[in-house]
Amino acid sequence: MNQKAIYTIAGIAAGSLLLMSATSVKNSALYKKSLAGMESLARSQGITLTKEQKDNLALIIAANNKHNPKDNGSQLAYIIATAWHESKLMPVREGTRSSPLTDAQARAYVNRQGYDYARVLNGHVYYGRGFVQLTWLENYIKMGLRLGYDLENNPDLAMNPKIAAEILVVGMLEGIFTGKKLGNYVGNYDYNDFYQARRVVNHLDRASLIQDYTIEIINGSMAA
Repeated sequence: MNQKAIYTIAGIAAGSLLLMSATSVKNSALYKKSLAGMESLARSQGITLTKEQKDNLALIIAANNKHNPKDNGSQLAYIIATAWHESKLMPVREGTRSSPLTDAQARAYVNRQGYDYARVLNGHVYYGRGFVQLTWLENYIKMGLRLGYDLENNPDLAMNPKIAAEILVVGMLEGIFTGKKLGNYVGNYDYNDFYQARRVVNHLDRASLIQDYTIEIINGSMAA
């Protein structure tokens, strides 16, 4: 069996399982509490969550249930807060956090910024895609092998909400983005460092803001 066939079979199986899980997640107390926390945060910014954002929240929870079943809830809250900060729970191409860009527009953006990964390789540019910005060819390859999707030859798969949710969760849990794992900072019942946890995605950029988002989500979920 060739590598492409392996990717296809694994990807279809994983995607189908995650979609079924997301559907069942919406009936769970965890989803209802997480949604309450997320709606509380969104309201504080004058935003009403759309159906698509709520659906994507369910996908993120399903991915966390799948890859992080022992989470006590604190890691999930930080993951959701990160996705809200990076993309408002909507998979995006690098260069925007809200309005969608085309592939050509994203390529032009990273070229203007002078990023090393703006080079065309295999006909693709491996700029940031997803709920968080998966960048660089080697990270697309690594994540694709880990999840069973051919992200090397189809980098736009990272824009699929189901796949983007798994990339978000696995990337943060396993340290694929920066080499730092979320468990180094968050997940202990007695100690959660939501500030330093930002190192998992982007050093300490906006660390205080995302810490505040996480706390708002947790407080909002507890009030539900």
